Amino acid sequence: MSLFNFSEEVASKLTLSEKIESILTTGIGGYLLVFVVLALIWFILAIFGKAFDKKDKKPEEAPKAAAVTPAPIPEPVAPASTEQDDTAIVAAIVAAISAYTGKPAGGFKVVSFRKKH
Repeated sequence: MSLFNFSEEVASKLTLSEKIESILTTGIGGYLLVFVVLALIWFILAIFGKAFDKKDKKPEEAPKAAAVTPAPIPEPVAPASTEQDDTAIVAAIVAAISAYTGKPAGGFKVVSFRKKH
């Protein structure tokens, strides 16, 4: 007696309601198994995320309102020739970064910049 003959023999002896019950039990069990495995994977990834989180957990201190002063707006300089002086460009970049980040201009250094045409 082979396996296939056995299943046909059992299936032929089941009533319609028993067949439907078997199908529903198998389907619901399959869906539950899939969701349990997905929940397990999610749980493992959440643990790994917290274990390997490299961000500093220290809260940053908010800058004092009195200590923050807006950077002075540099006056536009008319170029004497087609090539501008690089120091004026660097000063404008530093002033813009300082105003955007709220840090003093001495807190960082512009290392390089490029012009895009």
